[in-house]
Amino acid sequence: MTEEINHEENIGLLSRSRNMDQAYEEYRKILSGRKKGKISPLVKGMEGILASDSPDGQVLENMLMNATPQAIEDQVNDYQSRHIEGFKKAVKDSGDEITERYCSLTEALIGETLENAKDQLKDRLKEIPKDKHDDVLRPIIYKEVASILLRQLKPQDDESKKLLGLYLDEDATPEEQYDLTSEYLQRQGFNSNAINLVNPTEVAKNLREMHLRVIAEKIIKDDYTVDRDKFQEIYGNFENYRRIAPVLLEAENAS
Repeated sequence: MTEEINHEENIGLLSRSRNMDQAYEEYRKILSGRKKGKISPLVKGMEGILASDSPDGQVLENMLMNATPQAIEDQVNDYQSRHIEGFKKAVKDSGDEITERYCSLTEALIGETLENAKDQLKDRLKEIPKDKHDDVLRPIIYKEVASILLRQLKPQDDESKKLLGLYLDEDATPEEQYDLTSEYLQRQGFNSNAINLVNPTEVAKNLREMHLRVIAEKIIKDDYTVDRDKFQEIYGNFENYRRIAPVLLEAENAS
């Protein structure tokens, strides 16, 4: 008899894993001075995830608040390593369901964006043939999908990774932004001094957005639905399913 898969439980499990990493990443940024903010809410968040893993849910209360950074890192790594097989099984069992829900969420965003764009551009659309409306609306859809949804994910296929000959993580350091921008400018035929004439952060940001819009174009079909197979080809891996899980829970709670 086939065991029934509990997709909600799997999505929750992956979401906690991702939330743990995000809280710890933010904690490290603030601790190192790379970002301003309060540490205590992040530590509380990590404590909450660890407490949910405790038999009585109370053992770890305030355990991390006065802990050293190394002790916190050890607790985070221990949590992730102890559950890694469960995380992998959750992805294996619920990967298709996660894809379906995320693509449906994307299609809802596309529908809402289309309606808003048609309303805002109604005068302009009246002036052009109906069969040309798509030329105006489609770039808006690509930009919206890229900026809101795809920026959270990392492509896994070689074609997307090599798009523009570069890929920049959203949390790239200023040094990484500088190196990427310099490399890009030299590929375009500029000399090595060209980097001193631009803002590396802005150029890197624009390149990333351009990259994501091209990927959005790959996965959105002519009828504005999302190609599930193409989405999985580009984004269907363990890390991306982990990144998607909290988004699905947030959307579910907001509905």
